[in-house]
Amino acid sequence: MSAVELPAGHRLYRATRDRDLALSPMGESGPGLYTTDDPATAQRYLRAKQSISRDNPSGPPAALVHLTTTQPLRMVDRSTDEGEALHRELQRDPTTMKILQGEEGIARYRAAGFHGVVYPGVGKDSREVVVHDLSHLAVEQFEEHL
Repeated sequence: MSAVELPAGHRLYRATRDRDLALSPMGESGPGLYTTDDPATAQRYLRAKQSISRDNPSGPPAALVHLTTTQPLRMVDRSTDEGEALHRELQRDPTTMKILQGEEGIARYRAAGFHGVVYPGVGKDSREVVVHDLSHLAVEQFEEHL
């Protein structure tokens, strides 16, 4: 199966030092907002952000953002061979084969009917969730961790 659907109300987490949620123009799975749906993995990311905050105390403190999906999201599932092949196809311009970034990359996924990408995470049984449109997410809680 090359796709998975996240239901409306699905809980996601993001560890960050940014006060404004913004899409990354590029990353391992292309452009988007990088999150996880595993609370334990989110805590690991938070500890890493806290370490950065301690090394740079003039910057904002680390925070854990709790998000939920506002509608069902159809995602490319990179945990399967078929999904990985689809991801590789969608992330490249079909004419030049160059890797697409930012809105250009997101537009290609949208045209194929996808809202983002999921792939195996760093924790056991965890996964990373890359969402392409912030309007599909609601912030439930913003916890600062000093």
